Amino acid sequence: GAGGGGRVWRGVAGAAVGDGGGGEPRGCVGLSVDGVGGPARQGGRPFGTVWLGFAIGAEVGAVHLRLPGGRQQIRQFAAISLMDQARKRLLDRG
Repeated sequence: GAGGGGRVWRGVAGAAVGDGGGGEPRGCVGLSVDGVGGPARQGGRPFGTVWLGFAIGAEVGAVHLRLPGGRQQIRQFAAISLMDQARKRLLDRG
């Protein structure tokens, strides 16, 4: 993760996995989002800081983003970005 975000990365990826999600059959997908929607910094992180977590079959990971805009726009961009990440990973799996 960027700037000491390892703890956040593990938390977001772990939330996506849930209880044993990494060992589930191919059709199981877990997704999670965490971040700072503003209007102020939180935990030393600026608003717009977002982590996307995913678990697709045995693949588990997270993506760090800095998104522009106000709270509602950040939420919308985060949801769109999460669906796009899931789509790309599912397509890569064939």
